[in-house]
Amino acid sequence: MKKSFFSMNAIIAVIILFSLSACKKENTNSSSPLYQATVTGKAWATFDQDASNAVQPVAGAKIYAVINTKDLVINSDANLTYANKIYTTTTASDGTFAFTIDTNIKDVTVSFYSDDIVRNLSANSKTTSTIWTIDPTTFSVTVTKDVYRVIDLQFTSVGTKN
Repeated sequence: MKKSFFSMNAIIAVIILFSLSACKKENTNSSSPLYQATVTGKAWATFDQDASNAVQPVAGAKIYAVINTKDLVINSDANLTYANKIYTTTTASDGTFAFTIDTNIKDVTVSFYSDDIVRNLSANSKTTSTIWTIDPTTFSVTVTKDVYRVIDLQFTSVGTKN
């Protein structure tokens, strides 16, 4: 009787050990986004600088939002290099745009840049092709889970094209 009691306890102990070893520890270093934030706004520029300096919407421009995936990791490792994640959209005819950005429970920094656009500008009776872009060092926001953020992105002249 004692022998079968000890055998039964040994079997139960082995079953418990196997079931505990099969349990996985939750990975808090996962970069899987748990939440999302929405960033919307309007892209604009002052293309005609000889006239009224009126602000005009930038239609059809490709805009990029960039986050570092380290921001998605709850307990990031300082010894690791994390990749950037890039989101892309194109502005509507009225210059509006929208991004849905992956977030987590901590802040995520989002930087914006664009493809160059070229506009033919008339200044002092001379037509010049001017290059316009969004400076990524100028435009960034911080978002966190379930945030809705509205921003304006200004295209600035960065030179001329021959």
